[in-house]
Parts: sequence; C-alpha cells; structure tokens
Amino acid sequence: MALPWWRADARDWHTLTDSNARFFNEMAGKLFKSKSTLYSLAMLLTGIGSRYLTYGVGWLSKVIKMNAELSNQDLDDNTIYYLNTYMRTYLYRESIFSYLVL
Repeated sequence: MALPWWRADARDWHTLTDSNARFFNEMAGKLFKSKSTLYSLAMLLTGIGSRYLTYGVGWLSKVIKMNAELSNQDLDDNTIYYLNTYMRTYLYRESIFSYLVL
C-alpha cells in the first residue's frame, strides 16, 4: 500500500472495505516495532485508505505507544509529513463534526 504507484490524489480503492479495518488494527499491533509500519499507516490514511480516518488514530497511537523507541529514532521526513497531514485532516473533520452536533 505504501508503494509509489498510487496516484497522489487517490483517496479510495474498491478493494478496501470497512471490514478491512480489523486487519489494519491487527497489523499495527503485530508490526509496531518497525518504523515502516508507522510510515505505511500514515501514508495509507492520507491516501487510498482515507475511509479509515476515524480508525487511524487508534492504529497510529498503538504503534507509537507500543514502540517507545520511536521517540529516540529519526523518522523519515515523509513519515512526519504524512502524520502531520493525517492529523490535520482528522482534527479538521472532528472539529466540524463536533460543531454540527452541538
């Protein structure tokens, strides 16, 4: 999923369904030791996996919490970019949703 052949503006893929959320959650729990897991999830959530926006916070936090070494490691610039992009989108959508609910 983190390979460069996806179009930059692709936000969905017919093969990814809501039922796949469990798979990504399990992978976050099993592959948390690898920095590439954080990168791949962040890239997925800002691209073709944007349908998982609400689930993504849990996946990313699981990887970060379970791998305390991440705070001592240099993360790739792209990882930081995708994390920032995802969090901006998530926070924006949540603030709009909160506003509409109130």
